Amino acid sequence: MAGTNEVEIIVKAATSHAVADVKRFTKSVTSEVTRMVNASTSRLRRFDKMTRQIGKGIQSIGKRLVSLKSIAIGALVGWGLRRLISHWEELSGVQERAEAGMIQAMKSMGRHTPELEKKLFGVAKGLQAVTTFGDEATLEGMKFLLTYKDITDDLLPRTAAVMLDLAALMGGDTRQAANMLGKASMGLTGELRRVGITVEQDTYKARGFLGVLEEIEQQVKGQAEALAKTDYGKLKQFGNVVSDVEEKFGKFVTSVKVKIAEAILPTMRKINERLEELAKTGK
Repeated sequence: MAGTNEVEIIVKAATSHAVADVKRFTKSVTSEVTRMVNASTSRLRRFDKMTRQIGKGIQSIGKRLVSLKSIAIGALVGWGLRRLISHWEELSGVQERAEAGMIQAMKSMGRHTPELEKKLFGVAKGLQAVTTFGDEATLEGMKFLLTYKDITDDLLPRTAAVMLDLAALMGGDTRQAANMLGKASMGLTGELRRVGITVEQDTYKARGFLGVLEEIEQQVKGQAEALAKTDYGKLKQFGNVVSDVEEKFGKFVTSVKVKIAEAILPTMRKINERLEELAKTGK
C-alpha cells in the first residue's frame, strides 16, 4: 500500500507540475499574441494616420495648383484683353489720322466744304464695299490727290476709283498710285509708263487730265473689283468689316481715356508746378 501511495503522490506531483507548465506556457503565448496584436494595431493606426496626412497634403497641393492655374489663366486673359484693346485703339488711330489728314489737305488747298467732305467719305466707304481696300487706305490716297489742282472736285471720285485699280495692279500702295495720277494730271506720265501704263503724248495737250484719266482707266479698270472677287479678296473684305467694328470699339475706349485725362489734367499740372517749386527752393 505504501508503494501505491508513493506512486499516486508522484503522479499527482508530476501532473500538477505539468498543468502549471501548460498554464505558464498558455499565459506566455497569450501574452505574446496580445503584444503582437497590440503592436500591429498600433502600426495600423500610425499607417492610417500617415495615409490621411498624405491625403491632406495632396489635397493642399491640388488646391495650390488650382489656385496657381487660376492666377495664370487670369493673368493670361488680362494680358490678352489688354493687347486686344491696344489693337482696337491702334486701328481707331489709323482711321482717325486718315480722316483728319484728308480733311486738312482739303483745307490747305482751299477746297474744303462740308458737302465735298461728306461726298469723299461716302466714296471711300462705297469703294471699300467692292474692293479689298479699307476706307482708311482710300482716304490716305485721297489726301494726296487733293494736293493736285488739276484733279478737280468733280473728278475726285472717279480718280479715286482709278487710284485703287492702279494700286491693285501694282500691289496695294494707294499713296504711290495717288501720286502717279497726280503727276499725270500735270502731263507727267513717265512713272506710269514704267509700270506698263501708256498715255498718248498729245492727249494731255488736247484734253487735259480728263483725257489722260480716261486712257489710264481703259488699261486698269476693274483690277480692284476683280481682286475682291477672289478667295483672298473675300477674306480681305471680311477683315475690313471686322476692322471697322474694332475701330469703333477702339474709338469708344479712347474717348473714355481722353475724358479721364481731361478731368485730371489740371490737377497733374498743379502737381508738376509744385514739384518744380520744391526742386528750386528745396521747401
